[in-house]
Amino acid sequence: MGNNFFKTQLLALIILSFSIISCNRTDDEVPNFPEGSTESVNVWVQDSMRRYYYWADHMPPKPNYHLPVKDFFKSLLLPQDRFSFIVNTSDASTYPRSVRNMYGFDYAVLQLENGEIVTVIKLVLKNSPALNAGLERGMIIKKIDGQNITAYNAEQLTLIYCRKNDDRAYL
Repeated sequence: MGNNFFKTQLLALIILSFSIISCNRTDDEVPNFPEGSTESVNVWVQDSMRRYYYWADHMPPKPNYHLPVKDFFKSLLLPQDRFSFIVNTSDASTYPRSVRNMYGFDYAVLQLENGEIVTVIKLVLKNSPALNAGLERGMIIKKIDGQNITAYNAEQLTLIYCRKNDDRAYL
């Protein structure tokens, strides 16, 4: 009788193990797509967004992986999100319009100890309009078209006409 009890317990344990393993499958499993396909790129986009997207817990549970990448990305965004974007690093036309890709420089907005808001040139690209206009790394821009830079207008920096004066750029 002890041997039958042991066999019954073993059989019950095996059945329980199979049921647990078979129930472990979730609906969140992503289909396996051929490497390099649009669908596989979309899976990568979704995986990246699950890790880094601020509103990842609001993404749709079953997106359409067959959409073009840009449309797929947009389908994952929270409707109120107006800040996120996706770029194809090998296609400059996918980058958002910015001072860097339009004029060839990048800048940081800083608040000085006295509360004044300025921009500092972080980099100037070779053979760019910014380099041709005389911009150099480290220059400080304090005014745009004669107006002091504020926290509100600093990001509107688009056209640069610069003259150098004590290592600072004034517009």
